Amino acid sequence: PAAICIPYTCIPNKGIKDGIEIATVINFPLGNGSVEEIKKEVSEATKAGATELDVVWDFNAFNTGDVQAALMPVITVVECCRDTNMKIKAILETSALRNVSGAVRTVVEACPTVDFLKTSTGKHASGGATLEAVRAMLDNMPIEMGIKVSGGVRTLTDVENFMGVVSQKRGKRGLSQDR
Repeated sequence: PAAICIPYTCIPNKGIKDGIEIATVINFPLGNGSVEEIKKEVSEATKAGATELDVVWDFNAFNTGDVQAALMPVITVVECCRDTNMKIKAILETSALRNVSGAVRTVVEACPTVDFLKTSTGKHASGGATLEAVRAMLDNMPIEMGIKVSGGVRTLTDVENFMGVVSQKRGKRGLSQDR
């Protein structure tokens, strides 16, 4: 199903058109919020009607070798949503990472129940998705986990190039709505 991503503070009381999921971003933009802040955002987003949570992991902590701090936002959201049907996307901010493959393996190992890995918030100064990052992600994540290419996708040619990489790595199933 389609989703619209809006700040949880802007989710309308009446919801959105039937058949459209409501996604919102937690721990935006730098991924460095506290556990308490993240739990509060998850609670408020859930109460507002969000059906998908995109969580920014602490990519700066990962780059400095602090894996525990890097993972904390994703682990916190996964734990908060354990008994729900909430879809969870971990935003890696691939353009800011020194080691995309290592980041993907780290998130997948620690949080295998995450539904999707997402390339970027689209707001980081270092840029957004690249074909190289998407290849690295697909090479290091299970086929059951979805991928969302975000940030830096501006033209039809960009879309076609990213779809080509996903199709090459995962076949047509990789391009389905479900993943």
